[in-house]
Amino acid sequence: YELGKEIARLYEADRVTKILTIEASGIALATAAGLCLHVPVVFAKKHHSANQSDDVYRATITSFTHGNTYEATVAKEYLHAEDRILLIDDILTTGSTLRACINALSPCKGAQFSVFVLGKAL
Repeated sequence: YELGKEIARLYEADRVTKILTIEASGIALATAAGLCLHVPVVFAKKHHSANQSDDVYRATITSFTHGNTYEATVAKEYLHAEDRILLIDDILTTGSTLRACINALSPCKGAQFSVFVLGKAL
């Protein structure tokens, strides 16, 4: 929760309206930040589920950590052009995950992005 408060302090001027993270490692961090910023948290899913709409933003992501490629999806109903999105990830290795997410959301014209990463792999 303390880290969530620090993220809220760092990004309060960005007027964040939604937080986006990819399941699963970013969920705890994004949830703490969402509680402190008083905004909803949206999760990009790594696997399609039966209760998920087919109307989604898609990002093809290559995981440096796990050595595989997967398609992350976010239902379009949760992100809108007027949103100010804080994209949260736990660790930065190559930056490909963040780039893929932002590129996948490019059809969401007008949305603004900020990025928070807890650590960088060396």
